[in-house]
Amino acid sequence: MIDAHLAANAAGASGCPRPEDTDIDPVNGDLLIAFTAAGRDDGGSSDPAIFTGPKGQPLWPHGWVMRLSDGDTGRGARFRWRMVALGGAPWEGGLGFSNPDNLAFDPAGNLWLVTDRSGGDVFGNNSCWLLPRAGPEAGQALCFAIGPMECELCGPCFDAGGHTLFLAVQHPGEGQGVRQGKAMEAQAHSLVDRSGQRFEQLRWVPIGSNWPSGVPGRPPRPGVVAIRRLDGKPLLS
Repeated sequence: MIDAHLAANAAGASGCPRPEDTDIDPVNGDLLIAFTAAGRDDGGSSDPAIFTGPKGQPLWPHGWVMRLSDGDTGRGARFRWRMVALGGAPWEGGLGFSNPDNLAFDPAGNLWLVTDRSGGDVFGNNSCWLLPRAGPEAGQALCFAIGPMECELCGPCFDAGGHTLFLAVQHPGEGQGVRQGKAMEAQAHSLVDRSGQRFEQLRWVPIGSNWPSGVPGRPPRPGVVAIRRLDGKPLLS
């Protein structure tokens, strides 16, 4: 038996911040990796030469999506790291999501991601994001779907024609359990608009969940949802 963490350190492997999922780019064969967040513990921390926040912070709580490419003609000999997307609030230099967890490519090569967070902060519920490969919105992260209260969205995947996106909804109501009646709580958040002006936002947020039934007092349940267009065309037509 061998301690894989210690062996990797001894071999000079790159320290990584909570890698959660990988997927192969269908266009060029690169490996994309979702890194949920960077912290530090007794085992060390992520490599600051690769993983930093928008201002060079070595510890960044909102995560990254990184691209790993072969560095030369000898496949697997050397690698090149490149950032695809940086988590965090837009006014802090991020793309608007936090803690990327699972990745998926659609048939056109666009990247999709889902988040895994505890909630209760400025980012709201866990959500699904689209990162267009080309066009005027390339380089942006577009919020496509928002999950129920206190759930984690996971396992995004598409049918062969790109008509349907499947998402698993894990543990809705994990923290507060069953929503009773119309129970809600107020959450105050400080935000920054596109002109750089700070403002305060008050949100009324459900306490607990009744997903998917929506019936007050009924326990929430996990499930899988299928998202498709009503006209039957591919999702991003």
